[in-house]
Amino acid sequence: MAGIDHTYESHATTLSDGRVAECLACDSDSDTDPGFGAGLVQGRAADVSFVLDQLTAKWQHFDLIDRKRIAMAGQSIGGATTVPAVVKDPRIRAGIDMDGTTYARIPGSASPGRSCSWVRTSMSRAAVTIRGTVTGSC
Repeated sequence: MAGIDHTYESHATTLSDGRVAECLACDSDSDTDPGFGAGLVQGRAADVSFVLDQLTAKWQHFDLIDRKRIAMAGQSIGGATTVPAVVKDPRIRAGIDMDGTTYARIPGSASPGRSCSWVRTSMSRAAVTIRGTVTGSC
């Protein structure tokens, strides 16, 4: 399991060369910028692919990674990031979007939006509802 801290989304990130990257997302207003969410998740999806590149080729324990069993899950904006990451990176074989708005265009759909049943692989799937919980409808 790996977690990703996205560089330009925290107040300050010290890079390996000593430079400090400041938060770009902090100054944006997601309520007034209609492209904010879509741009954010596309950048995050690119981060995910970069991290997979590093882990599967340059990490000292890269041989521990089963490249046929890579999955991604996230909640809220992390869940929304899962969709474009799965769409763009064939190494990610499964994804879970827990209550994230779907900004990415889902293959076979007319426009971005929620989809409970989209899947790219032939693996089994299920829409799961936990009794007593409330979330957006699919």
